[in-house]
Amino acid sequence: RHYPTASKFGLTGTGNSAQVMSTVTDIMREFLQIYQGKVTTLIFTADEPSRQALYARMAKRLLPDWSLHQQGKEFALVAPSGSN
Repeated sequence: RHYPTASKFGLTGTGNSAQVMSTVTDIMREFLQIYQGKVTTLIFTADEPSRQALYARMAKRLLPDWSLHQQGKEFALVAPSGSN
């Protein structure tokens, strides 16, 4: 399934995995706080397989009730239905 591309809320840049994971977590928390109850899908990309695995673990830890879908380099986190 392909999700439409939306505007970018934050970019991690480069760095070691701990720095990037911390940045991604901060971006996700801020975004979800600003748009409480209005977010049904979060989309992010990761080029490197090690980053993809790291992001997948982080997403499941941060949003355990959301489903995670991956298609190549693109990830989609989808809120459970009725989560508004």
